[in-house]
Amino acid sequence: MTTLRGATEEQWRAFTTLLAKQQVEAPKAKKEVKEVKEPKAKKAPAEVAPMPETEDGSAPDASEYRVSEADIDHSVCIGRAKDDDKRWSPIIYRERQCGKKLEPDSDLCKTCHTREEKYAESSSPKLGWMGRVTEEPLDWVHMLGTTWAEEKKPKFSGSGSSGSVASDAASDSGASEEMEMEKPEKPEKPEEKKPAAKKEKVPAAEKEAKKAEAAAKKEAEAAAKKEAKEAKEAETAAKKEAAAAAAAAKKEAKEAETAAKKEAAAAAAEAKKAAKPAAKPKAAKAEKVADASVPAVTVKYHIEMIGDDFYETKDGNVYEWDREANAGMGKRGDFVGRLQGTKGDYSIDTDAAEVL
Repeated sequence: MTTLRGATEEQWRAFTTLLAKQQVEAPKAKKEVKEVKEPKAKKAPAEVAPMPETEDGSAPDASEYRVSEADIDHSVCIGRAKDDDKRWSPIIYRERQCGKKLEPDSDLCKTCHTREEKYAESSSPKLGWMGRVTEEPLDWVHMLGTTWAEEKKPKFSGSGSSGSVASDAASDSGASEEMEMEKPEKPEKPEEKKPAAKKEKVPAAEKEAKKAEAAAKKEAEAAAKKEAKEAKEAETAAKKEAAAAAAAAKKEAKEAETAAKKEAAAAAAEAKKAAKPAAKPKAAKAEKVADASVPAVTVKYHIEMIGDDFYETKDGNVYEWDREANAGMGKRGDFVGRLQGTKGDYSIDTDAAEVL
């Protein structure tokens, strides 16, 4: 100020010229400062949530490795991703929701949708498709409660690394906002960081309920298997019993048929013997002489078993046969029809007339 008070008129002119020039160039310099940008910062990888723990250090239940229905966000992809729990041998997967942006008219992202389509063609686990978190895990997925777990029977060590980032996790690249470098009039207070929300612990009662539900389900499955096994055994026993009864009935029928044939043969022999004419005394030999003009009549009859009864057959006629008559010698009864068929397979034509 002392210098300015003692300045000449020329010095004052020079000073005002410099001042005006400074005021014109100042906004331009400020704009140039604003255009300076910092490099984009990379987004830090997502932290893996801690694996489930139990108070006594025992193996967690299968339900602990599933996403709760209440935690599923249907506004993003519901495909199943995984984290590895290396405390198990072999390693067990803990499922998590994919969470990427949905494809139009789908509940999956582009990656999961492609994997599902390829899996439908070949069903290969190498494609990375593990189903939806809203569904039960596929049989081959390395999770507790699956067919794979029942066959492999993984063991829990309770020590070592509790988990790692899943191999199919998306690496989203985060972008930092552009920063403008300008001289602030007052220093701004740094923005306070909000503490990360703690994951709500599942109440002990709910855990117990889930365990009880899993135990009940397992017990029901065991009971169903036992019931199916017993039913199969009963069916096998019934088949064996039926086969034995059929064999016995067949044997009995065969024995009855054999006995009937023997009885029929014996009756036929007896009838044939009874029908044979008795020898006449020599004194009556002259009576045997007959008229040469009358031909001799040959009488042929047989006792046949047709169906379940015995009949007398003569020249194709069929008559009833009473085996008990004549002191067991038998007696012919009424005409019943004509014989038809072949030996061993005879039948009676009841509509035919008697041929004399």
